[in-house]
Amino acid sequence: MSPKCGTQTISKHLRIPLNIKYSQNEIKNILNDTEVKKVIVVRDVIDRFYSGFIEDLDRKSTRLNSSHA
Repeated sequence: MSPKCGTQTISKHLRIPLNIKYSQNEIKNILNDTEVKKVIVVRDVIDRFYSGFIEDLDRKSTRLNSSHA
């Protein structure tokens, strides 16, 4: 799963558990099963990079401020 693409929100609303470990054989079976619905989430690469960059800046700023308290 790609981080910061709404996977937790989608999982919550569809009531699908996250982080299940599947074997390669199980993955092939799921992908080939026409009864199983599949969802692909795509996020703009530039938007994702910018969001992560701002988040990192905010974390570093928070750490710097808390270390001087």
